[in-house]
Amino acid sequence: MRRMRRRVWLMAKIDKEYLQLKMTLENAHPPIWRRVVIPGTYTLADLRRVIQAVFDLTSFGPAENATPKFHRRVKAPTATGLTSEVLTAKYPEDTTTVYSVIHDSRQAQLLLKTPNVKNWRLMITLEDVLSAAAIADRPTPPFVNGGRQAMPKTRGGRDTPYDRKQINQALSAAMAPDAPVAPAALPPKTKPFVRRTPTPERDIDMAELAPQMDALNALISGQSLTKEQSESLANFLNRHDGGAAEKPAEAPRVDQQDIDFAVSHLGVRATEDRATAVNTLIQGFADGGFTDAQSKATAAVLMKDNKLFLDIDKLPDEDHSLAARGDTATVYAGILVGDMMSTFLTAKQRHTLFQWATDYVRQENHLAITFPGNLTALACGLRFLYAAVMHPDYPPKVLGQLKDTFLIILWHLQDPFLGDEAESMGLILNDLAKAQVMKPVPFMQLVRDVTMEVERRVDPADPRTIFRRKAWMTTMQVLFISLNDDDEAYDKAQNFIFDAVDNYYQTMGIDFLGDDDEGYDGEWEEPDDDDDDDD
Repeated sequence: MRRMRRRVWLMAKIDKEYLQLKMTLENAHPPIWRRVVIPGTYTLADLRRVIQAVFDLTSFGPAENATPKFHRRVKAPTATGLTSEVLTAKYPEDTTTVYSVIHDSRQAQLLLKTPNVKNWRLMITLEDVLSAAAIADRPTPPFVNGGRQAMPKTRGGRDTPYDRKQINQALSAAMAPDAPVAPAALPPKTKPFVRRTPTPERDIDMAELAPQMDALNALISGQSLTKEQSESLANFLNRHDGGAAEKPAEAPRVDQQDIDFAVSHLGVRATEDRATAVNTLIQGFADGGFTDAQSKATAAVLMKDNKLFLDIDKLPDEDHSLAARGDTATVYAGILVGDMMSTFLTAKQRHTLFQWATDYVRQENHLAITFPGNLTALACGLRFLYAAVMHPDYPPKVLGQLKDTFLIILWHLQDPFLGDEAESMGLILNDLAKAQVMKPVPFMQLVRDVTMEVERRVDPADPRTIFRRKAWMTTMQVLFISLNDDDEAYDKAQNFIFDAVDNYYQTMGIDFLGDDDEGYDGEWEEPDDDDDDDD
């Protein structure tokens, strides 16, 4: 009886509150997600309409022969994994509230999936229950307050670029009292590019990793890998989906004493204390170890004591100032990742970090390796820049600065890159394209302009120009390998990249693509008027 009274009290209370949900398409890279706030009274049928609107899903014909069904994913009683329970007629969608199914985020998640289409599962997690006062200065629910990536056609979307204002307008129209109920979309039966999601809360079995380690050792020693070794190594490298870490439902809390130690020892000379400080702060911000209050307070302190530009115009003092800058860039990247999961930065703080990310990589020209994993301070800075440009609130018009940023980085080169700077630049461009954040015309302009500038300045008598060309061609090779044919709009850019890489290798006597490859035809189309806002 007491439990029944508490349930009635909770349902009465939730009628006056709002649910903050995070909806993530599993196995997608880059991550495709939306954070949405809905009234606590919304039913599963209402949620279906919300999903249709916020992801701009298309409707498919009856030939698909199945409607996406809601599932409740709960912890298994005798295992650490999760099991799924289909919401049957016992939970009719038009009367079952979302809150009644997903009220305990430590125990339950909601899935929207189709039985006949693989790799299309939308995971819905309850992040917070908000009072009316907490959203008094926001739009009237339902509304979207986070996301970035477009839902591609291969996943049932229209490739519509993320625009928070337009999405909220569509959401308001879809959820109006007299709005027709749109059927939930089904993805086409295609096999998109995905990466396997790691099993939740699963400890690593070192015995299981033996084949992968054998393959790594063979690769390092220059041996040819067998088919089984190649597959084993690929499975090992693709354990993670490449996206930002999800905030645990029951996040571990960090003592304030540990936070104070980390803040005071960020960038100190003692290597062990430095590592402890960075690990504590990254786990707190990016892995959900901090409460929102801790994140907000710690970010404010770290930004006030900014070591990102410490002695940047001087020679490194026994690598101390260089290490402090790289550590700070790493932690600032973690702050932005954490802010993507649970907003705690002010708009001013967020845009300050955006600007610092660009300013830092433009000024950092010391390339000594001072970090584990063959990282340089500039490589850390490029991770910071990646977190900035992939943030939902990063201004699209500022993306045009990337061309100048990359050229400045290349022009600083006096020696070859020692870390993974070139690969990091390629990853930034690759994920901006795959997420539909940078449209095809601006993307082509950036790749073409940087390539032409680098090639134009090649001087066989000046080794620095050779280093710059090699560095940029490494970036282009990342795009050559990672960009696929999912979106034909980027075909012209891909052809140009293929041609540039082929030309680079031919200068060294290597026919990289073959004589039959048509490559880029040299034609260049000016941007349409509709694309002016995206430059």
